[in-house]
Order: sequence, then C-alpha cells, then structure tokens
Amino acid sequence: MTVMGELAMAASALRLGLVLMVVPVGAIVLVGLFTSLFQAVTQLQDSSLAFLPKLVAAAVVLWLASPWMLTLLAQYTTRLWTGGGG
Repeated sequence: MTVMGELAMAASALRLGLVLMVVPVGAIVLVGLFTSLFQAVTQLQDSSLAFLPKLVAAAVVLWLASPWMLTLLAQYTTRLWTGGGG
C-alpha cells in the first residue's frame, strides 16, 4: 500500500469518527441549551437538573442511532478489509 492510500484511509477514519460523534454530541448540546434556558427562566439551580436530561438524551439518541452507526462502521470495515481504502 502506498503512503497516499494510507493517508486516504486515515482521513476516511477521521471523517467517519466525526460523523458518528456529531449525532450524540449535537443532541447533548441541544438538551443542555434548553436545560440552561429553563434553569435561567425559573431560577432553579439544581445540579442534577443539568446532568440527568443530558444523560437521558445521550442514551436515547445512541439507542435510536445505533443501527445507522453500526451500518456505517461495518461498511467502513468491509472497505478496509477488501482493500477499497477510504
């Protein structure tokens, strides 16, 4: 394998990692934003109120998106093993 092929595989792996990371992190950020807004409006400053909704959102999003994420990972792994590269 050439250096350019290895760089293409590494770039593809980083791109895949970014795509897989955006979904749960985006959900956590949105839930955190709405939770902070709710706390500011109600002046309720409970630390569990800031943490628990984000944890539940991450679990639900990972549960719902896991088939799609596993499909992407399986396709990428198949391309690597068959020599398709990135």
